[in-house]
Amino acid sequence: MSTSLQIAGLLILTCVSGLDVPLSAQSYSHVQYSVPEGLPSAEVYDICQDKKGFIWFATDNGVVRFDGHDMLGFQAADGLPDPVVFGFFEDVKGRVWFRSYSGKLSYFDGQTIKPYRYNRLLDSLCHHSLLYSLYVDSKDQVWFGTNSLSGRIGVDGRAVTRMHTQKQIVYTPVENGFIQGQGISVAMIDEIKIGENSFKIEPSNRTPSPLVNSAQLNGKIYFAVANSIFTFDAKKITCVFKGTKSIINLSIDQKGALWVGYLNGGAQRFLGDDFTHPLSLRFLANKSVTKVIQDRQGGYWVSTLTDGVYYIPNLNLTNYSLPDGGTIVIAARHKAETLIGDDHGHLFRTGAEAWAVEPVDLPTIKSIHAIFTDAEKKVWISAPAATYVLDSSLHLRRTIRENISDFFQDQHRYVWATTTARIIKFTPDGDWVCDLGLGAIHRSALVSDSLIFMTKRLGFDVFNRELNWLAAPEAFSNQKISTILELKDSCLLLSTIGGGFFVTNRKTWKYQRYSLDNKFTSNNIYTSLLIDSMLWLGTDRGIAITPIGSLLRGQPTFTFVTKYDGLCSNDINKLVHSGSSVLAFSNQMYSILPEGLWRTPAPTINGYLKGIRINGLEIPRSEKMKLRFDQNNIQINLGFINFNNRNIFLRYRLSNAENWNYSLSRSLTFYSLAPGNYDVELHYSIDNIRWIPAINPLPFSISPPWWQTWQLKAGLILLAFMVMYFSFRGRVYFLRQRMKHLRALNEHKRDLIRTEIETQERERRRIARDLHDSLGMNLTTLKMSVSQALAKHNEPLRAPLDHLFLESIQELKGIIYGLAPPSLSRYGLASAMREYIEKLKLDNKIEFSYFGNEIGDLRIETLLFRIIQELISNALRHSQATHIEVHINSFDDLLNVVFEDNGIGFDLASAHRGFGLLNIESRVQSVNGHLKFESSGLGTSCSIDIPLPFK
Repeated sequence: MSTSLQIAGLLILTCVSGLDVPLSAQSYSHVQYSVPEGLPSAEVYDICQDKKGFIWFATDNGVVRFDGHDMLGFQAADGLPDPVVFGFFEDVKGRVWFRSYSGKLSYFDGQTIKPYRYNRLLDSLCHHSLLYSLYVDSKDQVWFGTNSLSGRIGVDGRAVTRMHTQKQIVYTPVENGFIQGQGISVAMIDEIKIGENSFKIEPSNRTPSPLVNSAQLNGKIYFAVANSIFTFDAKKITCVFKGTKSIINLSIDQKGALWVGYLNGGAQRFLGDDFTHPLSLRFLANKSVTKVIQDRQGGYWVSTLTDGVYYIPNLNLTNYSLPDGGTIVIAARHKAETLIGDDHGHLFRTGAEAWAVEPVDLPTIKSIHAIFTDAEKKVWISAPAATYVLDSSLHLRRTIRENISDFFQDQHRYVWATTTARIIKFTPDGDWVCDLGLGAIHRSALVSDSLIFMTKRLGFDVFNRELNWLAAPEAFSNQKISTILELKDSCLLLSTIGGGFFVTNRKTWKYQRYSLDNKFTSNNIYTSLLIDSMLWLGTDRGIAITPIGSLLRGQPTFTFVTKYDGLCSNDINKLVHSGSSVLAFSNQMYSILPEGLWRTPAPTINGYLKGIRINGLEIPRSEKMKLRFDQNNIQINLGFINFNNRNIFLRYRLSNAENWNYSLSRSLTFYSLAPGNYDVELHYSIDNIRWIPAINPLPFSISPPWWQTWQLKAGLILLAFMVMYFSFRGRVYFLRQRMKHLRALNEHKRDLIRTEIETQERERRRIARDLHDSLGMNLTTLKMSVSQALAKHNEPLRAPLDHLFLESIQELKGIIYGLAPPSLSRYGLASAMREYIEKLKLDNKIEFSYFGNEIGDLRIETLLFRIIQELISNALRHSQATHIEVHINSFDDLLNVVFEDNGIGFDLASAHRGFGLLNIESRVQSVNGHLKFESSGLGTSCSIDIPLPFK
């Protein structure tokens, strides 16, 4: 479970001095973490910081991993053998091992908690005894110590153990550490065995502690038995300290100081081997301190048995409050001291070495508005009814009946004072010289060579030394300016409430602004201070410090001191440089910042990916996530391992082609992302200037919906092409089939026509033959018989009858020739046509020509004969033609017939309905020929082409 901690509301400032005299109370800022803040229990047995920087807490209700912002808890359901965990150990592989009440072990491998595979063997060896000590060496061998034995379990499950008596403490060296075993009752311990050497110690008569504690420092082993601390220097064991209560913990911090935790007695910190001048923390009084560690950022963590965990960010930074509990109104430096005024009208002084506050005698006043120390070390104190001038020894010398808001002194040592709507000039002794009405309320001022800069409620005015108004820069007319400082030459620093601060050129008024929106962490700057080449800014987010040179170059490098570094508050409204320290004031307290504290490099902050949620569901991270189109609501949760600086700014972008987006939230949510490829970059900053990658870029891709995929588009295009192709193929096939069908129909039609024509021709020949062989012979026979009979009787009708018979026989021959010209089959088409034309006896009206070889195919010759016969007949009967030309051209592959007459022509549209032309067309089609008619008033022409050879 992860709990977001509201640290800002948890900072508790308490005092450690028990004196009842009216001195200021010294304290250290600290934060308490208990059940309301996310701990599963207020009973905490151990603390450790792993290699990644996480802080771990062991409680009687599970363990917790803490990054300074969120707590992640683990219970039995998450893999712990039981919820009561007494201690931790981190091995060389970075696994955090848990020592539980049941004697069983488990470890966290970076993802999950896993049980030790030889827990059953360990349980059988220890007989349910409490494990006092645990060490996992580089070979994965587990070393342990209980109240009856010490031992080791190898990776193969083989165990080696050594028993010890109930009066022994046994230390077994292991690599860079050791394991500890001890007797059942600490009160009975009289011997310590280190390796193979045994040493006697005096039995303790104090209240027994439940266990023995030990620590290593500077080649010595420190161990506590009951209320006594012993050291072992490889030669002998020496008792070096006896406490008033039972000792339950010994810890070593990064500075080599020894922390002693007591049962119901708080904790003490010893810097040397002489165990003198311990540091005690009042807020830990009467608490059972089980462990003290110092993290890599310098903060201290203290676990207790009843009150959870305390975090102390800085023991080098001390805080003080006024003895009467008044609100601090003003502070100023006076010689080597600092003067502090409160809202009760009291004035206090504090020195640079001993920071005890002493009251200063003043007339009874309600409040102090301003304090100013002039060049002669006189102190000017403004109150509601009057202003008091004190000499350098802080004795009252004169009273001025003016309520002054601010003081400044020029190079001639005249003191200038601003009131509600006036400015007054005083001599160094406080005598009035002159005054000038300003027509507006001015709150503070700065004197710079020949110019005076005076701040108003909004903006500021510029005057010369004669108090002639020069300018009111429009660029700052809407800014509430808190202080003005001269940085260098013509550069001014303008601090504002609500607008950040400005670095401006007083000649051109061009400026560079620093705010939450641009390279800074705050918009509210309450005070500013120059110390050598460093600029100090007091803000609503603590103190910001930067070299003036880098600021003037436009590349400031800020160091921050906040309440998470031990500062009394984040609202710092006054800064005073006193000796080698800086005093930072809030309304209720002030902090002493020793020299060098602000020169410490900024702590390292490790960012990590806490998790990714897709559509509200947690998913494991892969090298490159490939998501469906409907998996487009993505939440990225970031964590930062950071305990003493909460000013973390975040920026992100979905790809390097996009602009940066800025956020203070550690949870980034993207809704309804469009399909595409993304490469999320996440950077953090603690100064809003230098940006550092928080984690490696997160690449992922969202696939388009299936109806938008390129495969579908390509498939649709392909399908369209296929449809078009097959449609075209189908249409071509249909047309081909239709053409084939039409050709088949035409072939069939031609076959029918051809068959009909052939049938007609056969029938013609049959009739002609029958007429010739039957009727013709009979007529000839009848003529001869009748002629002979009439000749016998010398009949006069013989001659007419012979003539009639001859005409009948001649007409019959003409009919037979028309039905089947005999010359056509005997001599070919050309002879048949000439014979036919001769028989017509038209006196050269018909001109006939034949070019080429004989056709040699009776079917074609008969067909052409009938066509030409029909054309000649139509021309003679209907067109009134006086001249007809017939030309036949016979080629190897083509037979061409050209017919022309000079008749009156005919209408092709109406003529097509006639039987004659249809008969001609059907005959031409029967042989796959082509027929073309042209007709006008000048005559008619007909062209016939028949392909050869004919099949």
